Amino acid sequence: MRDIWFEVRYLMMAPFTLALLVQFAVLMWIQRRVPKPLLYLFYPAAAVFLVEDFIYQVVVGTFLFLDRPRDVLFTGRLKRLDAQDPADYQVWRFKRVLNALDPGHV
Repeated sequence: MRDIWFEVRYLMMAPFTLALLVQFAVLMWIQRRVPKPLLYLFYPAAAVFLVEDFIYQVVVGTFLFLDRPRDVLFTGRLKRLDAQDPADYQVWRFKRVLNALDPGHV
């Protein structure tokens, strides 16, 4: 039953998750494709993403996992929860997607 309520919360937050996921995918693409000397041009976009990720972690992450925020970024929360229970479906859902975009991210 726990997984069902997680899915309901996940679907409610899907627009926010999708927006952050698209930004993450673009930043990972830039990191792999743009020559190192030009990466500094994208630092403002990365800074905006980090602020959005912090807000997502505090608001959406707390709602999704029903766990108070203890980490600065969402990846930190996922790593902490994954260390507690590597078979957790809720973490696996995010881990699978993020690691597909950036291998070893979580």
